[in-house]
Amino acid sequence: MNAEKILRIELLGAAIIHRGEGDWQRTGDVETSATWLGVHFVDLPATKLRAGTRVRFTFRWREGARWEGRDFAVGMADR
Repeated sequence: MNAEKILRIELLGAAIIHRGEGDWQRTGDVETSATWLGVHFVDLPATKLRAGTRVRFTFRWREGARWEGRDFAVGMADR
């Protein structure tokens, strides 16, 4: 994705997103917000990331307190 954009993650349930830049360097957690349509989302700013950087994330579902069980990655492209 273009590094000038915001990465929006949308889910069908409440979750905590665990994300990291590169190979899980500079990690952090953020909780999703709900919309009136029942979709839960979080926006991860990518404006300070350089091209070639990869954002990795996984999530922990609030219901059942269980991890998704896999990681996802999005690469940053030139602006």
